[in-house]
Amino acid sequence: MEAYSASAPESDHPGIPLDLEPLLAPHLHHARLSIRVERLPPRARLSKGHNNGDCTFSLKPEELDDLYYVPPDGTDNPHADLAVRIVKLDDDYATTLELIDLDVPSAAPAKGSKKRTICFSGTPDRRKSETVVHLDTSRSATRAEHAAAPDAASADAAVDTQKLQRAFDVLSQTLAQTEARAADAEKQAEEAEAQIAALAARISEAEVAAESARADAKQAYEAELVQLRTQLDAAATDVDAGHKRALEAAATAHAREVAELQKAHTRELDERISATKKELERALKDRLADARGEAEQITEAQLATARKEWQALAEADLAKARDQAKAEGAKEQAAVITEQLEREFAGRLTAELREVEEQASAELVSAREAWQAEEAERLAAVRKEFDVEMSQLRQQLDAAAKNFDEMRQQALDTAAADHAQEIAALQTAHARALEAQIKATEKKLE
Repeated sequence: MEAYSASAPESDHPGIPLDLEPLLAPHLHHARLSIRVERLPPRARLSKGHNNGDCTFSLKPEELDDLYYVPPDGTDNPHADLAVRIVKLDDDYATTLELIDLDVPSAAPAKGSKKRTICFSGTPDRRKSETVVHLDTSRSATRAEHAAAPDAASADAAVDTQKLQRAFDVLSQTLAQTEARAADAEKQAEEAEAQIAALAARISEAEVAAESARADAKQAYEAELVQLRTQLDAAATDVDAGHKRALEAAATAHAREVAELQKAHTRELDERISATKKELERALKDRLADARGEAEQITEAQLATARKEWQALAEADLAKARDQAKAEGAKEQAAVITEQLEREFAGRLTAELREVEEQASAELVSAREAWQAEEAERLAAVRKEFDVEMSQLRQQLDAAAKNFDEMRQQALDTAAADHAQEIAALQTAHARALEAQIKATEKKLE
């Protein structure tokens, strides 16, 4: 395709006219077309169309009339190698129908002549079948030459007529070839459209089959997913029951250990209390024995003293009585006095013995009270020590229970995490299997 400079349009920028309308002739059977002029030099532009900002212009078919290429300002050589892309527009996408090189010359032809460019194309490769015929339409110049020199004009006219005849012959032949090629192209287009329709029908059938396969696969997936969820719920129930049984067994073992510890501690405490009681009873018996021995010694000493005093008194009384009896000479009176003295001695001895027993009893009571006070102090100390030990034991039991609760919670958390991981792994495996099945079905459908 050639482009020639002509008189600039009425604007501030001169330009080179571009004749792009013949390029659309083979593609007019398409409903929507667009032309894209590419490889524009920087700061170059077209007189019409939309500047895409990437050295390209987009044009509509109605914008090709009176189109000019405006070179960059200040350039000395306006020559440019452009490219024209013809694009078919659909609803959702665009398709390139043809890409044509366009040579913009650096100089314009002479003012006295005007050339018309006629392009023909019937094959996908325009550059191989393009035929350009240049017709000289400067009729006024020819008539002037004929008027100036009739003979020369006649000879030139004959030559021109022969040239025009040959050109028209070539043009007719080219037109016939172009029509044949156009018919072939239309036939090929019809066949391509039939193939496209058949392919669209097959695609539609494949889409219906794929949709049916997807629905079946989805239904099977949902059924398997329900079954898997049922199995997972049953497994989770079994795991929860196992955890519950394990926790109950651990709680029972813990309670048993606590009971055994309490029994052992109570047994040890009872043994210590029994030993303490035995020791205190032994000490009390020893002290009672010592007190009795001391009381008996004191009693014997007092009795010995009392006997001695009584014997001395009795001997003195007897001596007095004897002296008196001797003096009075009455034996009966001596016997009565002796009997009286013996009764008095027995009464005094009984009274002294009672006093000694009361004193021993009082000492025993005081000793028992002292022992009871000491026993109470010892029992209080033992009870305090027992309370301390029980408090420590309770703290240990509380700590053990807390540790047991923490271990149980950790076990539950670990079991829940493992259960969640198992569920996630099963779901991932099922999703992969489903995707593989879907891909296999799509491959079969394709």
